[in-house]
Amino acid sequence: KDILEKELKLITEYTQHLSFTIDDFRNFFKSDKEKVEAKIEDIIEKAISIIKTSFESKNIKLITNYRFNQMLTLYTTEVQQVILILLKNAEDALIENEITNKKIKILTYKENDFVIIEIQDNAGGIAQDIIYKIFDPYFSTKKAKEGMGIGLYMSKIIINDHCKGEITASNNQDGAIFKIKLPLDIS
Repeated sequence: KDILEKELKLITEYTQHLSFTIDDFRNFFKSDKEKVEAKIEDIIEKAISIIKTSFESKNIKLITNYRFNQMLTLYTTEVQQVILILLKNAEDALIENEITNKKIKILTYKENDFVIIEIQDNAGGIAQDIIYKIFDPYFSTKKAKEGMGIGLYMSKIIINDHCKGEITASNNQDGAIFKIKLPLDIS
């Protein structure tokens, strides 16, 4: 009974997320969206709760290191969507590259007048000859039936245009690092 209740709760949460996602797409280009006050870590945790079961079933270890923990006023559902896109892409890269000790690390910290969110994986990184293209519309590293190349493009629009921040990608010795830089004051 407990397992059934837990699974039903997850299904309900995922359904609500999909409903919010549809609303987000509908409101994506509206200029009268409403900013909400929230902690960036709470937004990240909501995204994690959506994808957590998938991570567990694929033996992906998720490591969080939150060092910001302040209230911000921002488009919370849009930022949550970006986090979810980055987590899903990291998951796909770990599986596609057949990594045995799969890890995704999420960091938050303050840097000058910005909150930084870093999402790192150990999937081997992004090829240097394409890393500059990954935020382009319709560019995908996935097989044709698995991706449309719109997720990172939309992420860039959300972070750079809507939130007046910046999203970048780089590699370290283990894999890819996506860095989101959001101003502390997004007025």
